[in-house]
Amino acid sequence: MKIIFIDESSNKVNYLEYFILTGVIVDCDVLFDFEAEIEKFKKKLTIRNLKDMRGQENTKELVSISKNYGIKSISVILGNISSKKQLREKYKEALDLIVERFFLYLKPTNHGFIFFDSTTLQNEIGKNGTTMIKERGVSMYSRPRGCFLDLGEFKELIYPSILFTDDQSSNSLQLADRLCKAINGALKDSILNVGDLKLKNKEDDLLSYGKYLNLYYDLFMNKNGKIGGYGIKFWN
Repeated sequence: MKIIFIDESSNKVNYLEYFILTGVIVDCDVLFDFEAEIEKFKKKLTIRNLKDMRGQENTKELVSISKNYGIKSISVILGNISSKKQLREKYKEALDLIVERFFLYLKPTNHGFIFFDSTTLQNEIGKNGTTMIKERGVSMYSRPRGCFLDLGEFKELIYPSILFTDDQSSNSLQLADRLCKAINGALKDSILNVGDLKLKNKEDDLLSYGKYLNLYYDLFMNKNGKIGGYGIKFWN
């Protein structure tokens, strides 16, 4: 059983607006140990949230801890958004892609849970569900019939509720936030240097601009030695 924790980030640089969705995949067998290890790491740094972490050496240690627990991640970048309607359509497509990649990553007999950051996604996804249940910082909605997460051949693999929590309750979501910010920094530098967001099929070019993104490289799913198009996908 695996869990994917999904967070988002956004920015606007030189009138170019973009959104980043990142999913961090953790095996249920190591989840509590991983969360505890990150908690010890934060205590050592005297921080309450990974958002407050600074420095390349600390980033390297965070990546090392994550690798030891087999953590993998998937990111989708939405660029050149011109309207709220377009954002809504592309947002749905991007979430579809992340969830589909997640289930393709699972073994055929495996099942998965999906956690969303409650502050960014709950209103969009949860409003079509049934009554919400709250317990220990986790909100739960029944997955509505016809929900975009009902992905054909994958529908029997997904836990029948969509789960939400805030990143204060989840170090895995905090890691997803760090990965979003690393991509965000690389995108910002790329736009300032190149002047546009033409990254389709050239996602690996981001590594030329993001020193922190390079440090997180090993956590992204890759194919043929590249994270572009698989671990990081530019959508539209």
